[in-house]
Amino acid sequence: MDLRSYFKKMLEALDNGTIERITVTKGDNEGLEILLGDDNLIASSKALVSDDISSSIHETIQATAHIVMFGSGHVAKALYELCEILGLPTTIIDPRSEMTTKQRFSNAKLYVTPYDKIPKEVAKIFNPYFCIFTHKHVGDLEALEYCLENRPAAQYIGMIGSKNKIAQVYEQAMAHGFEKEELEKVHAPIGLKIGGDNPQEIAISIMAEIISIYSRKKHTSSIDIPFLQMLTEQREGVLCRIISKSGSGPRAVGSQMLVTKDGIKGTIGGGSLETSVIEDARKLTDETMIKHYGLNEADLGMACGGEVDILFTNLG
Repeated sequence: MDLRSYFKKMLEALDNGTIERITVTKGDNEGLEILLGDDNLIASSKALVSDDISSSIHETIQATAHIVMFGSGHVAKALYELCEILGLPTTIIDPRSEMTTKQRFSNAKLYVTPYDKIPKEVAKIFNPYFCIFTHKHVGDLEALEYCLENRPAAQYIGMIGSKNKIAQVYEQAMAHGFEKEELEKVHAPIGLKIGGDNPQEIAISIMAEIISIYSRKKHTSSIDIPFLQMLTEQREGVLCRIISKSGSGPRAVGSQMLVTKDGIKGTIGGGSLETSVIEDARKLTDETMIKHYGLNEADLGMACGGEVDILFTNLG
């Protein structure tokens, strides 16, 4: 299997949730990646040289959390700004054209549409985290029913509102055929209880709750879907991925960067580490390579003090 086909298989598998990745770190198969779903083989990045994959790193990989907001008011604007800081993709849905604008949400995907006429492509978003704060009770109901009907397995559905309003929405949803057990999975009132009540404080409580969910699994790496989609078409360059980290470091395990003759896409943290990795990537002649980097003053002159291992994969 060529690497572009391998990345396509990864993309297809992530559409269904999380998958397992094994990265071989030593021996004849060093640099080999194996993808598993429900213990079944999905794909491998290259052919096995031998049966030995004993020296390896096991991780769960998932698509980066995509924040989907129903409503474009003050709380949505504050939450969007947090998403921008964290680099999380966002989609905003609201029938009010005067509120749902590129001036307010410059990098978000916008849908100016009634909540009962949401386009089909919204249901295809990878790893959606749904946040419901429309400007009318009926909008909350329509948005909630959309989420439960189209993405019942979503990691997160949260809805703002008082206990009385939420109870009214739930009663109407059950009258429309939704089960109590489905509604009990909804985070309502939305957000962790931190005591704030202005839009910025509410947004922080929502983001804290979202982070607590997508970060709760150990040894889980998030993959940026547009970056992965780019790799399915990429014919040249060197992909650099952090496969392990100890101590302090600028980026998490799973962070990726593509080095091509024309430039750099993605990041593994910047600074001296990234500079050194780019230099090593441009010199790479082998199919794959794993290299260890110290992030202290003695090695790269960085204040982090940790250590990372980088997998280099030559795309052609």
